[in-house]
Amino acid sequence: MQVSFNVLKQQEEGSGLSGWLSDQEIFFERLRSRDLETFRLLYKKYAAALFGIVLRKVGDRLTAEVILEKIFLEAWNSITVYDETKLKIFIWLNQISNDQINHHYANT
Repeated sequence: MQVSFNVLKQQEEGSGLSGWLSDQEIFFERLRSRDLETFRLLYKKYAAALFGIVLRKVGDRLTAEVILEKIFLEAWNSITVYDETKLKIFIWLNQISNDQINHHYANT
């Protein structure tokens, strides 16, 4: 995600924040403030990998697409409690995917 971070950092140049915040800190702060463009970058970076994992686990493309949508909806709704110092973002998203898969099969 380095390219994404650098783009975000360049956008912050006028505010003086980039002088003392890292690219990663800026990225996660924007996620927590529910910046839609930053969330799109997150989706673009991780959706394909998560979709592949979910598809292998559920074996059905349509079900995997529905679960992927639910993963990112849950991420959007709970991003404010995510702590990047404790868990890498992909691991956190993967945990959400496991929860969504379990929830899907518990309700079917």
